[in-house]
Amino acid sequence: MGKLKATELLKQYNTHQFYLQLSTSEGFPNALGEAMACGCVPIGSAVGAIPEIIDKTGFLLFRKEINELEALILGFDLSKSKQLSAEASLRIKK
Repeated sequence: MGKLKATELLKQYNTHQFYLQLSTSEGFPNALGEAMACGCVPIGSAVGAIPEIIDKTGFLLFRKEINELEALILGFDLSKSKQLSAEASLRIKK
Protein backbone atom coordinates (compact mmCIF):
# COMPACT_ATOMS: atom_id res chain seq x y z
CA MET A 1 0.00 0.00 0.00
CA GLY A 2 2.88 2.33 0.60
CA LYS A 3 2.56 5.48 2.66
CA LEU A 4 -1.07 6.53 3.22
CA LYS A 5 -2.58 9.85 4.23
CA ALA A 6 -4.32 9.83 7.63
CA THR A 7 -7.79 9.71 6.07
CA GLU A 8 -6.80 6.80 3.80
CA LEU A 9 -5.27 4.94 6.73
CA LEU A 10 -8.43 5.43 8.81
CA LYS A 11 -10.48 4.02 5.91
CA GLN A 12 -8.21 0.96 5.74
CA TYR A 13 -8.48 0.33 9.49
CA ASN A 14 -12.26 0.72 9.40
CA THR A 15 -12.71 -1.70 6.49
CA HIS A 16 -10.53 -4.55 7.80
CA GLN A 17 -11.26 -7.17 10.41
CA PHE A 18 -7.67 -7.88 11.50
CA TYR A 19 -4.46 -5.94 11.97
CA LEU A 20 -1.12 -7.76 12.02
CA GLN A 21 1.88 -6.20 13.80
CA LEU A 22 4.51 -8.87 13.14
CA SER A 23 7.61 -7.02 14.27
CA THR A 24 10.86 -8.68 15.28
CA SER A 25 11.59 -5.78 17.63
CA GLU A 26 9.18 -3.13 18.85
CA GLY A 27 8.83 -0.44 21.46
CA PHE A 28 5.29 0.85 21.67
CA PRO A 29 3.69 0.56 18.21
CA ASN A 30 1.18 3.38 17.75
CA ALA A 31 -0.22 1.83 14.56
CA LEU A 32 -1.32 -1.21 16.55
CA GLY A 33 -3.28 1.03 18.93
CA GLU A 34 -4.79 2.99 16.05
CA ALA A 35 -5.99 -0.20 14.35
CA MET A 36 -7.41 -1.57 17.60
CA ALA A 37 -9.22 1.72 18.28
CA CYS A 38 -10.92 1.24 14.90
CA GLY A 39 -12.03 -2.26 15.89
CA CYS A 40 -9.42 -4.39 14.17
CA VAL A 41 -8.72 -7.66 15.96
CA PRO A 42 -4.95 -7.57 16.64
CA ILE A 43 -2.45 -10.29 15.83
CA GLY A 44 1.06 -9.42 16.92
CA SER A 45 4.47 -10.83 17.65
CA ALA A 46 5.31 -11.39 21.30
CA VAL A 47 7.98 -8.65 21.40
CA GLY A 48 8.27 -5.27 23.10
CA ALA A 49 5.00 -3.83 24.37
CA ILE A 50 2.84 -5.73 21.86
CA PRO A 51 1.71 -8.43 24.32
CA GLU A 52 0.80 -5.76 26.90
CA ILE A 53 -1.17 -3.75 24.35
CA ILE A 54 -3.06 -6.72 22.89
CA ASP A 55 -3.59 -8.55 26.20
CA LYS A 56 -6.68 -10.78 25.74
CA THR A 57 -8.19 -8.80 22.85
CA GLY A 58 -6.37 -10.63 20.07
CA PHE A 59 -3.60 -13.11 19.38
CA LEU A 60 0.15 -13.36 19.87
CA LEU A 61 2.67 -15.06 17.64
CA PHE A 62 5.47 -16.41 19.84
CA ARG A 63 7.78 -17.57 17.05
CA LYS A 64 8.54 -16.14 13.63
CA GLU A 65 6.93 -19.13 11.95
CA ILE A 66 4.47 -18.91 9.06
CA ASN A 67 2.77 -22.18 10.01
CA GLU A 68 2.07 -20.85 13.51
CA LEU A 69 0.59 -17.67 12.03
CA GLU A 70 -1.53 -19.69 9.60
CA ALA A 71 -2.80 -21.89 12.46
CA LEU A 72 -3.76 -18.77 14.47
CA ILE A 73 -5.72 -17.31 11.59
CA LEU A 74 -7.37 -20.55 10.45
CA GLY A 75 -8.22 -21.51 14.02
CA PHE A 76 -10.00 -18.22 14.71
CA ASP A 77 -13.64 -18.63 15.68
CA LEU A 78 -15.37 -16.00 13.53
CA SER A 79 -18.32 -15.91 15.92
CA LYS A 80 -16.01 -14.17 18.43
CA SER A 81 -14.93 -11.49 15.97
CA LYS A 82 -17.39 -8.77 17.03
CA GLN A 83 -16.66 -9.36 20.71
CA LEU A 84 -12.87 -9.17 20.25
CA SER A 85 -13.26 -6.15 17.99
CA ALA A 86 -15.23 -4.29 20.68
CA GLU A 87 -12.80 -5.37 23.41
CA ALA A 88 -9.77 -4.22 21.38
CA SER A 89 -11.34 -0.84 20.74
CA LEU A 90 -12.34 -0.39 24.38
CA ARG A 91 -8.88 -1.41 25.62
CA ILE A 92 -7.22 1.35 23.62
CA LYS A 93 -9.82 3.94 24.56
CA LYS A 94 -9.26 3.19 28.24
